[in-house]
Amino acid sequence: MSIDDYLASEAARGNILDATTTPQPVADEDDHAQADADTYKARQWDVFTEENPRGAGHAIISALLTIEIQ
Repeated sequence: MSIDDYLASEAARGNILDATTTPQPVADEDDHAQADADTYKARQWDVFTEENPRGAGHAIISALLTIEIQ
């Protein structure tokens, strides 16, 4: 596979950005409803991450596996 073939396949999958892509829309500062929705979404994510710390779901399983192996 040549470089041109690789680039063509990546472009077909949409993995290459070019000048024709449109940028993300800028948030309107006066749109209070959207700002409130974004705030509530961020708060829900904060609550979720506080209730589910990273790696907590795997700690018991890995502890049980080490006990059984010994």
